[in-house]
Amino acid sequence: MCLYGPCTGNRKEEVDKQRKGLSQELLALHSELETRNLTYTQLEKDQEELQKKYEGVLQKLSEEHRNELKDLEQRLEQLFNAEKEHLEQNFKQDVETLQTHLQKEVESLSSEHEAHKVELVATHAKNLESLEKAYHQSLAELTRSHEMEQTTLEESFTERQSLFEEQIAKLNEENDSLKEEIKAKEIAKAQMQRDQVSTSFAED
Repeated sequence: MCLYGPCTGNRKEEVDKQRKGLSQELLALHSELETRNLTYTQLEKDQEELQKKYEGVLQKLSEEHRNELKDLEQRLEQLFNAEKEHLEQNFKQDVETLQTHLQKEVESLSSEHEAHKVELVATHAKNLESLEKAYHQSLAELTRSHEMEQTTLEESFTERQSLFEEQIAKLNEENDSLKEEIKAKEIAKAQMQRDQVSTSFAED
């Protein structure tokens, strides 16, 4: 072991150089860790924003579908009532016309009057049944459309959320690795400082 002259000086310069290099590496690693932490924070923020946007879109879509469903129900109900009233008026007029006509020939046309009246009643019932069926079909189709759109939106959100979780998990692994590397560098730097102190004592 060389303790005198140029050898000692070279040893000290080498230790200083190594210590300086380790300090620079530690600074760089700390900077990289800070950058990764900022990236991690941004990812969490983006995920929260996506969650809020999804909830907002889902709420808005649900509200729109509720309003559309309510409007459709009101329109269908109005149409149904209008058509029902129209049919009832026509039916009433037909019955009144028939009754007026049959009053003149009540004996000879009694059987024909009864048959025609039954036919009118049957036609009226059939028209009401068709109108109710169309109403329920339209309501069912709108409900199915709403459920399909909601399912598609939920699947899209689940895929985006899984991607964010994978990115966050990967970033956590990289941060842990970086922390371990910094710890190792700090241990090496401390050991080098102790070696330098020992060398200084040896020179004294």
